Amino acid sequence: MFVNSVLMHYVQDVSDKTEDLLGYAAAIVAKIDPPESEIIANSTISSVNNFSEFLKAQNLTWLVKIIDRWNGFAYGNTPTDKIVCILCGYTVIIFLCAYYLAKTRNAYGATVGRAVQEGLRQQGIVLKVAFFVAIELVIFPIICGILLDLSTLPLFAEATPSTRLEFYLESPITSTFLHWFTGTAFMFHFAVFVSLCREIVRNGVMWFIRDPNDPQFHPIKEILDRPVWTQLKKIGASGIMYSAMIVFGLGSVIYFLRYCFDGILPLQLPFMEPISDFPADLLVFHIVVPVTVTWAKPKRLFRKLFENWWKVTSRVLRLTSFMFGGRHYDEEGTDGGLVRAPSYDGITVVPGRRMLIPVNEDGTLKNPGEVPVGQDDQLNYTVVYIPPNFKARVIIFLFLMWFCGSLFCCSVTVLPLLTGRYIFKSILHHQRAVHDLYTFTVGLYVLWAHYVAIEWITNKIQAIAERQDRNIDWAMVRQKMLQGIIVVAKILYLVIFFGMVIPFLLSLVIELYIILPWKNPTTDIPVISFLQDWALGIVYMKIAYRIVFMLPDNVYSRAINEITGRGIKHLNVQLATTVFIFPIGGSALAAVILPALTAWVIITTFGITNANSIALIIRYIYPVFLALILGYRVQRQMGQLVNSWMQAVRDEEYLIGRRLHNIEPNEQRGNTNNDIIRAQ
Repeated sequence: MFVNSVLMHYVQDVSDKTEDLLGYAAAIVAKIDPPESEIIANSTISSVNNFSEFLKAQNLTWLVKIIDRWNGFAYGNTPTDKIVCILCGYTVIIFLCAYYLAKTRNAYGATVGRAVQEGLRQQGIVLKVAFFVAIELVIFPIICGILLDLSTLPLFAEATPSTRLEFYLESPITSTFLHWFTGTAFMFHFAVFVSLCREIVRNGVMWFIRDPNDPQFHPIKEILDRPVWTQLKKIGASGIMYSAMIVFGLGSVIYFLRYCFDGILPLQLPFMEPISDFPADLLVFHIVVPVTVTWAKPKRLFRKLFENWWKVTSRVLRLTSFMFGGRHYDEEGTDGGLVRAPSYDGITVVPGRRMLIPVNEDGTLKNPGEVPVGQDDQLNYTVVYIPPNFKARVIIFLFLMWFCGSLFCCSVTVLPLLTGRYIFKSILHHQRAVHDLYTFTVGLYVLWAHYVAIEWITNKIQAIAERQDRNIDWAMVRQKMLQGIIVVAKILYLVIFFGMVIPFLLSLVIELYIILPWKNPTTDIPVISFLQDWALGIVYMKIAYRIVFMLPDNVYSRAINEITGRGIKHLNVQLATTVFIFPIGGSALAAVILPALTAWVIITTFGITNANSIALIIRYIYPVFLALILGYRVQRQMGQLVNSWMQAVRDEEYLIGRRLHNIEPNEQRGNTNNDIIRAQ
């Protein structure tokens, strides 16, 4: 009863106050007639205009713009104006409710206030997580993309910050998405580079960068547990690191190449000029490049080169023990010392506590007071040697990493680019403007071919120099030559059929059966372009190859693996011939020749001489054959389906039972005697 009385009193109080408020508002409205209200509105507008003129006279134009923008929120019709108005309305309502709940002394109001506070606290947690997730996944990549855009302006002709701003004003959504995508790609590749560094050095060297693969890493939990200021400082540190990497690590090199060397930048990027009428670039990037990447394994080569560089640089700077662990006495001296360093990248960082603690030869702390009692976690630490001026050496190491990395990137990009430009301009005398992607690809392959040839010659010379017996075994030479000739013959056989004959026939079949009937009808007989059809056939072959390996285990995928499974020197030519060349090549050849012979017979038999009629017959004879074949297959499948359905109906309606019984010896003799009696 007490609760009900309190509730009724609270409702009555709210109702009375609401009526008073409405009555007061009605009284105010009633005292102002329409003409007077218009006068008040006009005077208000004039007062605002006078105030704006006053601010302009005081050189406060920026404040006038802010006021105009604020007024525009109220009168504008854009989605932004409406969203701001809605947010302002919700803010006012929330503040009024919070003020009322804070001032009320009603018991029910206090209960409602606590419930509202709990709801607001939960919504605040959700907003906190959404805020930091939006920073990490949206705002941060966009900022990185903008910095990348500004750092790479010298790569493009006539690119300036003003042109980028104009593009943003014309297409804000597209510009924002491109910056976000570019920034996300950069952050992903930087994370891959950090993971590569973790794989090279010992565990614990990069303890200051959290490992996303660590099972104890929970970013959402950290957002919930850590204060907002701590999380903002962490994001700010990450932003400074990424900005330094982009501006100083990448932008400095690009601007140096642009303004210190003539003829390299900007890049030549003509998108409307093809390199030739034949789609050579299509074949190169669909066939040659994937095969080269598979054979050369550039990722493994870069990892090996980077690992060797890391070891050599660490040895020069006497950082081998710190980077890779262990004791290296040739690098140690009396001027350095042993420290206890983290041996685990996910170690807990305690603010204010040193991570590299000096220790004695036996591993005990030189100053036990540096580690509080109960926090001496020796399992996640290891003892390593650090040389004097350790911080300076680490800074030099990072500088050398940037410097050598810049030289390496320039070597694998600028040198092939200049080589390809020289080949197209001075050797091939190419008249059209060539895209730098083509020049880079050609130059890279030329330099790579020279490197492979020099390496092979060097290895052979070293092998001959190391041989004790200088006599030549001519029988062995003949055997090797014969084996090489057989291998070359197998490769040529497969290249001719899989690289030329079957792709051309496959493309020709698709052209005649599918594409040709849909083209605009003409009176001319269809013309076959060998190069274009062959290039499209290569693409069709690649698509078919991908589809075969996407499907479950089948005879074609097993055959391909068996053909190439033992290496290029042991290709199974016989299996390739029986599974692919004869069935596919023969079927494609028959699909091309039989309709053509049929069309010739029709034209000869009926004596057709009209060019238009001959073109129509040749155009539509192939889809007619396709329709006949498909009709035959559908009829055959339908017949099998009907027969199986009729058999199922017979079994269901007329078959009484079917059960298998074991015949005992006595029953077998009895059945035999019964059969004899029946026979008599």
